[in-house]
Amino acid sequence: MPTPVREISKRLSSLLLITVLTACSAPSTTPATATSRPITSATMISPPTPATARSDPSDQEIVSRSEDLLNNMIFDGAVLIARDGRVLLSKGYGEADRQKRLPNTAQTKFRIASNTKQFTSTAVLILQAHGKLNVQDHVCIYISNCPAAWKTITLHHLLTHTSGIPDYYTSPDWTAFQSTPITPTGVMSHFIDKPLDFQPGERWKYSNSGYTVLGVIIEKVSGLTYEEFVKENILAPLNMTDTGYLDNPGGMAVGYTDATTTSQADFEDASGLFASGGLYSTVEDLYLWDRALYTDKLLPQDLWQKMFTPYVSVPNMDGFGYGYGWEIGQIANHPVIAHMGRINGFSSFNTYYPDSKVAIIVLGNQQNESVFYIGEQLARIIFGAE
Repeated sequence: MPTPVREISKRLSSLLLITVLTACSAPSTTPATATSRPITSATMISPPTPATARSDPSDQEIVSRSEDLLNNMIFDGAVLIARDGRVLLSKGYGEADRQKRLPNTAQTKFRIASNTKQFTSTAVLILQAHGKLNVQDHVCIYISNCPAAWKTITLHHLLTHTSGIPDYYTSPDWTAFQSTPITPTGVMSHFIDKPLDFQPGERWKYSNSGYTVLGVIIEKVSGLTYEEFVKENILAPLNMTDTGYLDNPGGMAVGYTDATTTSQADFEDASGLFASGGLYSTVEDLYLWDRALYTDKLLPQDLWQKMFTPYVSVPNMDGFGYGYGWEIGQIANHPVIAHMGRINGFSSFNTYYPDSKVAIIVLGNQQNESVFYIGEQLARIIFGAE
């Protein structure tokens, strides 16, 4: 008989409240450092220390224990586990459509919410590699009618959630607009005239607005739509054919409010989520993405290093820092780059452990936090930390 999902660890719960796309809680505004000076190399947190070498479980043991965990949970979604280039588990669980009784598979598409941000940050760095912009550029170079309060904001501030621009997604009035198509400029109209929450570089506060601005800048600099640029420069080179920006592609899971009913979650149009959370993908496509990290297929190593540098510590995240669209820290005593996402009906957790070349990807189509619990528990299984 399935057991209920256990309570997520304190660290993952804190991380969830701060970093996922959610309309029900506002991110922390705790200062990122002891002083209020701008974030520079002097205020970066130290990268995590590699874990001590140990004897890890065999592939067969990992699969067996992972299946035991997943088969004894109420979970609708898909999971992929890979180690050293070998896919150990790639499988769907529960149903993609409960009314039609269609099962989830490894090829089922899920909306990945805030995991979109890692693609947006990569797009920015691709433009930097091509000499089109620099992350230290001021935002107002690229934004028409730029507010005076934004004059000192840089692309770096947007990428690291240290700009001070208020988050439109957690604004009480956004719910009325989330289900209908809207332009990027229309999304910006919900926050461009609002006062900053703090001076740029002074604090860390999660802001989907910052990534919306980055999407607008990508479009202006490249001459392409955000969707076109991501497809041509990231998805196509990696053969990620099941990842995209449409609301209703074939093979998309239905998002549900809970684990037991056929009640569908309120619809959110991808255009409102835009560059902060508008993409969908599969566990197998996200594995292609994770395998490309640290290679020169999309970016030179120095720019990947920029992305994975923990520039600022994030309050209540137990040593995690924020880079460009990724959180950097440790899970199960192993260095990890990770990100979480959640919108109505969908949740995602993408984790990559560079020291051991382990990828754990969990995508779900029910409105709860099980993907985050599953991701951590699978890491503990793989690294023998149960």
